[in-house]
Amino acid sequence: MPNAIDYLFVANKLPGLIVNEGIREIAETYTLFARSFAEEKPFDVTPHMEFLIDKQGYIRARWLAAESNAWRNIDVLLKQVELLRNEKPRAPAPDEHVH
Repeated sequence: MPNAIDYLFVANKLPGLIVNEGIREIAETYTLFARSFAEEKPFDVTPHMEFLIDKQGYIRARWLAAESNAWRNIDVLLKQVELLRNEKPRAPAPDEHVH
């Protein structure tokens, strides 16, 4: 999901492949996952983050570029993707969640 500036750059090059509705809301939601044990306070500017999201839409891994370069290790990433690909399907999440 591109930020607003990236969207302007790639929108014509990749039509139909880029999220174009709800970008602000999506970015705000993912920003909630930007905190770490090293930096727990809210950010003024959202740091660069990478996510591994499974077929059902669950965040399975999150990397913060400021913490390490581990997210750039494509071999590790591909191993994790393969593990997710081989997982047996699970029941979908319930439509409602109440406490």
